[in-house]
Amino acid sequence: MYPVAFAVVEKETRDAWTWFLKFLKDDLSMSNDYSYTFISDKQIGLLEAVKDIFPNSEHRNCPRHLYNNFKGDGHIGAELKELFWAAARSTTKAWFEKNMDTICVKSSSAWNWLRARPAEQWSRSYFKTEHKCDILLNNHCESYNSKLLEGRKMPILGLLEEMRMNMMIRHANRRCAGMRWKNKVGPRIEKILKKNAD
Repeated sequence: MYPVAFAVVEKETRDAWTWFLKFLKDDLSMSNDYSYTFISDKQIGLLEAVKDIFPNSEHRNCPRHLYNNFKGDGHIGAELKELFWAAARSTTKAWFEKNMDTICVKSSSAWNWLRARPAEQWSRSYFKTEHKCDILLNNHCESYNSKLLEGRKMPILGLLEEMRMNMMIRHANRRCAGMRWKNKVGPRIEKILKKNAD
C-alpha cells in the first residue's frame, strides 16, 4: 500500500466522498477507460460515490468487517465463523455455493443474512476476473490506521503532522529494504517463484 491522498472533511457523506474521489481521479489522471478495485469498510456514502466517479470499477467490502456485523447480529460460533471464511475465500462459484449450502444447513438465518449481501462485494469467487487483485482484506489500511491512534487525540494540525511523519518513516524504511534486494522482485515473491518453478 502506498498512501497517495487523504483529506479532512466535516463528516463522512456521499458529497464528501464524491469531492475526495474527484480530486483523486484528477490528480492521478485516472480514466474511466480502466477499471479499478476499491476495498472499504462500507463507509457512509462511499459505495455511491465510487459508482458515480468510477463507474467501471469494482467495489468490495472487507469480509472482516462483514463478519463482525454477521457475528454482531447473532451468528456466532466457531463452525459458522469457519464456514463464513470458507465462503469468502472460495475461488469458484461452485465452491461458494457448496459452502453457502453448508451454512444453510447449520443456520438458515445466517444463510439469509449472507444472501442479503451481494457476493460480488465479499467473496473471491464472484470478483471480476479482469481485476488482478484477489485481496480480500484491507489489512494495509487497518495497519496504517492503528498507527494513528495517538494522533486522533490531537488537534487537526497535530494529526496531519503525525500522518506526514508516519508516511515519511514508512517510505524511508521501505526504500532501505528495497535497496537490499538482490533481484528485481522482493525476497518473498522470489521464494514463491522458486517454489512454483520446482
